Amino acid sequence: MRKVVAYPVMLASAAGMLLCVFSYLGWLTGSYRFPRPEPPLLFIGIFVVWLPTVLLLNTLTRDFKQKDLWKAALRGCPPWMRTTLWIMVGGVMSITLRCLNGHAISPLAKFCEECGAPAASEGMQSNNRL
Repeated sequence: MRKVVAYPVMLASAAGMLLCVFSYLGWLTGSYRFPRPEPPLLFIGIFVVWLPTVLLLNTLTRDFKQKDLWKAALRGCPPWMRTTLWIMVGGVMSITLRCLNGHAISPLAKFCEECGAPAASEGMQSNNRL
């Protein structure tokens, strides 16, 4: 039963991830802009694969301690897949928002804690993302 659910979820996740990566890279380079401010249907698709993925993760890691969760979940995966996962996680975590004066601010802040300047707009933030 697990394999019956796992393969379609993996294929849907891989296709969605590739589409997300290419659209994100296009957005970063300025060659692609989302046509409207609402989240694209592509990003809403994560909820289709999220629940089956969490259920499969729980069955794969049931007998392991919490600190070994990722080791247990990624066992059997090729090394390139583990490396890709950690690179993507690191890329998402390294985004720093800045105020108009260039100070780093927390993700939810509307004003800089250091100088009181407003947070830079989305267009100005895109220069800080790589």
